[in-house]
Amino acid sequence: MDKVQIGLRAQDFHESLKETRSFGPKEAHFSKTLLVGKAAVLAMHLRGLLYVREYPPLVYAAAELGISGLELPAVLRELEVVDFVRVITSGGIVKRVDIRVPEFRSGYEELGGRWEDLGPSEIEQAGVDTLQRLMRLPMGELDLTSSLGLDENGSSILRDVMESGQLLRVQTVAGERVVYTPLAVDGNPADYIKWADRFPSDVPKILGTLKEHQGLPAKDPLVTATKAFEAAVVTGVIMPVHVKGATGEQMFLFAPQG
Repeated sequence: MDKVQIGLRAQDFHESLKETRSFGPKEAHFSKTLLVGKAAVLAMHLRGLLYVREYPPLVYAAAELGISGLELPAVLRELEVVDFVRVITSGGIVKRVDIRVPEFRSGYEELGGRWEDLGPSEIEQAGVDTLQRLMRLPMGELDLTSSLGLDENGSSILRDVMESGQLLRVQTVAGERVVYTPLAVDGNPADYIKWADRFPSDVPKILGTLKEHQGLPAKDPLVTATKAFEAAVVTGVIMPVHVKGATGEQMFLFAPQG
C-alpha cells in the first residue's frame, strides 16, 4: 500500500471511531493510526490558512473534529514532524501556530510516511490494509480472516475495533457471509455486493474512474464501454443524477461513496 492510501485510511479510522467510547482494544492497538488520523483531519482543515493567532480557538475547532484538548499537543507535534505546522511558544504557552500544509497536493503521503515511522502494531497494519482492500472490493469472510496473518485473538481485536466504528460489516448474500466497508457504498449493501461479485475486475476500475473524474456523463465512452456500468445503474448501485446546463439536461454518474 502506498503512503497516500495509508494517510487516507488513517483519517478514515479516526473519523469513524471518534464518536465511539474509549475502550481497551481501540486505545491499545490502534493508537498510532488514530494519532495520524487526527493529524490528517486537522491538517486538511488548516489548509489555506497562514497562521492561527490564538490557541484557544484552535482547541475549540479541534474538539469539533474529535481531537480533545489533551490530544491536541500530540497532534500538533506530529504535524511539526512532517513540517505542516510550526508551533511558536513562550513560557510553555502556545502563542501562534504557523500553517505550512501544502495547498497544491494532498499531503497524505507525508502523513502515511509518518505512520510507518511510528511503527504501528501488527494489528494496526492489518486493519489499515483490510480497510484499503475493502474499499476496492468486498471479500468473503473466510478469505478475509485467512489473509489477515493474525492469530485468533488478533483477528478478534481487529474485528471488534473496526465493527465498532462501522468500518467493517458482514452481510449474508446467497448464503455466503461477505465482508464489506460501509465507507464504500451508500444504503443497502446487498446489491453492491452482488454487483462486485459479478464484475470483480471492473469494480475497482469503475469506482476509481468516477472518483478521478468527479462523475461522468452517462453517455461518456468510459461509461458505455463496459456492461458493469450498466449493471450498476440497473441495480441502483450507482444512481444517475440529472444535471441541467447550457447544452440541456444530461445524466451524470458518481461513485457511491460520499
